[in-house]
Amino acid sequence: MKIPKDLSQFKDTPTLFLVSGEFEAKFYVAGNGEISETGSFVLNPREEAKEKQAFVGKKGGMQSFSAVSHHGRYIEDLKERFLKKLRDSVDEISNREKIKSIYIFAPGHAESRINEKLSKEARDKVTHTHEGQYLRESPLHLLEMMKKQLEESRSTKHIHITKEEKKIMHKPNTKPKKG
Repeated sequence: MKIPKDLSQFKDTPTLFLVSGEFEAKFYVAGNGEISETGSFVLNPREEAKEKQAFVGKKGGMQSFSAVSHHGRYIEDLKERFLKKLRDSVDEISNREKIKSIYIFAPGHAESRINEKLSKEARDKVTHTHEGQYLRESPLHLLEMMKKQLEESRSTKHIHITKEEKKIMHKPNTKPKKG
C-alpha cells in the first residue's frame, strides 16, 4: 500500500517493521513510498501443547489414574522455538529485501528477548524500538505514531547551559539587606 506523502517515505532505505507479541509476529517492509506485509507466523500454545502432554496410569482395581504436564518447561521451549523462527525470518527477509534498518514493535518483556536473540547483523540494524501491543494495528497507524513521537522529540528543545551561565544563575545574593 502507498504511504501518504506527509509520512516518511523510506526512500533508498528499505526498512523492516517487526511487529511481535508473545507467540505471534508480522513483518512489513517499507521502501520507496510503499509498505507491504512480507510475512507472519503464529505459534498457538494450545495446538503446540498436544505434543508435550501425557497421560500415565492403569485401568481397573485400586490403581490410580494420573496426567502429566510439563507446562512451565513447555512454555519456555515454545518461547525459544518462537524466537528461533523469528530470528530466521528476520534474517531471510533482511537478506532478500536488502534491509538497512529494523524497527521493533513489541511488548516490553518480549522486546528485550527478541533483541537478545536476533543475529548480530540484524541487531546492528535495529534503529527504533516501541513497547506495546501493536499486532492489531495497521502499518499506516504505526507510521503515524512514529511521526507523532518524532515531532514530540523535536519540540522538546534541550538548552545547553555553559559553566559560566550556571555560576551566574546559582550565584548567591550578596547585596546587603535594607533596614
